[in-house]
Amino acid sequence: MSVFVIRRLAVSFLTLLVATFVVYVLVANSGDPLGDLRTDPSPNRADKIAARIDDLNLDQSVPQRYVTWITGAAKCVVPGGGCDLGKNIRGQDVSTLVGQAAGSTLRLVLLATILSIVVGVSLGVIAALRQYSGLDYTTTFSAFLFYSLPVFAFAVLLKQYFAIRMNDWLRDPKIDVSTALALAVLSAFAWARCWAATGAGGGSCAASRPC
Repeated sequence: MSVFVIRRLAVSFLTLLVATFVVYVLVANSGDPLGDLRTDPSPNRADKIAARIDDLNLDQSVPQRYVTWITGAAKCVVPGGGCDLGKNIRGQDVSTLVGQAAGSTLRLVLLATILSIVVGVSLGVIAALRQYSGLDYTTTFSAFLFYSLPVFAFAVLLKQYFAIRMNDWLRDPKIDVSTALALAVLSAFAWARCWAATGAGGGSCAASRPC
């Protein structure tokens, strides 16, 4: 058993090394990190280029830069090892940026998890109480639809339309007549379906199926 575990750990470690190296090489060859500075008209352009070459170790080959990066990254898993992920193209320390992003990511994940549990359990209970109703079918279809969507693609759509464009719209909130009518029709249809599904409309259950 111990041999199996050690073998799996060794294979996982090698896979991690190969994957990180391939990604590092692809990123390193994806563009010219000095491209914006080559057309910089400022008089200290040479100093900026020299500083960026020093920050990104561009005077070394890609394999040498990878070894430097993986050595600093390995220190992140050692307590007190001095985590060093290098600097980005703007000269900012990547370790500091990762720490700042981690806090925001954890808050987002926690809020999303709590919201998904509350909404998912609530809709599941309501759909179960109104089995075979329109609400049940709508909830089930929506659950399968959103579950099958790629998370990264759906996240981009949410960011684009419910964050960026929504903030732009809030600066000057205007709704034309056609949009208002479409929203009114959709809202009326949705509320009518919910009203009928919960039995508030006074309808009776069919004899051939449970309420």
